[in-house]
Amino acid sequence: MSTTRVGATASAIMLMLAASIAPLRAHHSTAMYDMGQRKSIQGAIKTVEWTNPHVWLWVMVIADNPEHATITGFEADAPIVLTRWSGWGKNLLKPGDRVTVEYSPFRDGRSGGKVLRVVLADGRILTTGWDRQVK
Repeated sequence: MSTTRVGATASAIMLMLAASIAPLRAHHSTAMYDMGQRKSIQGAIKTVEWTNPHVWLWVMVIADNPEHATITGFEADAPIVLTRWSGWGKNLLKPGDRVTVEYSPFRDGRSGGKVLRVVLADGRILTTGWDRQVK
């Protein structure tokens, strides 16, 4: 096989790989969140959706009156990312656990947002890759 043909084949493979990665990058966009802001909220875990493509934490936030509790959703990373690189586990957070969620809010003003870190009642901190990127 000639050098030209090998180079053309390698270029074609690289182009196909680059094209296949672009949709993945778009899927993992943070455009819906204001990643320049860090907010925090306290509450109790209502439920954890440990599913692909992203884990969702649903937190019951109690204001002044327990009758007016609201359920707020926070998107985290993929289960594999949280498990391998952040030390989370599927059964780590249980309903009723008291937590403080630090997050970047939705740009459109809805409650909730992108999880940056979760602080447990015992002081343990569950981080995400985004925690280090948002001041």
